[in-house]
Amino acid sequence: MASLTSAGNTPTTSTSHSTSHSTKSKETNVPEVPLVFVTNNQFDDYTRDVFERPISVEGFRNAELINNEEYELLSKYKAARSSRNYKIEEPAAFVNILVAMLGRISRVELVLYLLVIIDELLDINPDVADAFISKLKQSPSTLYQPFLRCLRKDDKFLGLKSCKILVGFLRRSPVEEAKKFPYTKTFSFLAESLKSDKTSIQDVSIQLIRSILQVSYSRAKLFEESSNCLHELVVLFKNTEQHPNHFQGSVPASQLQYGAVLCLWLLSFDKTIASKLNK
Repeated sequence: MASLTSAGNTPTTSTSHSTSHSTKSKETNVPEVPLVFVTNNQFDDYTRDVFERPISVEGFRNAELINNEEYELLSKYKAARSSRNYKIEEPAAFVNILVAMLGRISRVELVLYLLVIIDELLDINPDVADAFISKLKQSPSTLYQPFLRCLRKDDKFLGLKSCKILVGFLRRSPVEEAKKFPYTKTFSFLAESLKSDKTSIQDVSIQLIRSILQVSYSRAKLFEESSNCLHELVVLFKNTEQHPNHFQGSVPASQLQYGAVLCLWLLSFDKTIASKLNK
């Protein structure tokens, strides 16, 4: 069984796709920038709120939503994360349990809790991140399916959190594995999210598209096979330019416009796409 034990330092994350990855200075203790960097006050507050809610792991067990092994795992994680000084002794087993739970459970509050745990671990624990990628290499569909399932739920935060995790898998994947990523389903979800009347959802969606497009193989996938997402990105850009006063949410129109332009700029790194963008 996977278990947690205390350790001295918070681990850092590495990736084959990152060309400029900040290092963590022991002298200044500057935290490393996450590989999938999404910054949005409402998104961050919601994540924090999920962790701060009085989650009853024992209640989940009593309701037979989780078994004893899963109960023990979640209880130890809940106790350990306050200091974030812990080590997972069997990351592969830990990952298998998390993925199995996510694929089986429908209770939204528990799914949200699992997603924020996974998202946090991908950023702070390289052993767990490596275990996820090992599972991905063995069977991409087995790993992707529980997270794609979350994209179909009504809770937009839940979908965006799951999408962020999927993008994290992509950004950590070797080139050949990146070709197997579910681009169409991911871009389709993000296209719908761009239509939201909430600027925070639009903002996070743009940031996730930007992170995907940093993987070169993804650019043709967006341009040639997910034109709906590209269309919504362009529509959003035009609306922020022509009707900036319509965007009265937590994120200003200028920020959304900048994010959309950055995505289009990343697309232009593909010479074939660049020649067609203005047509």
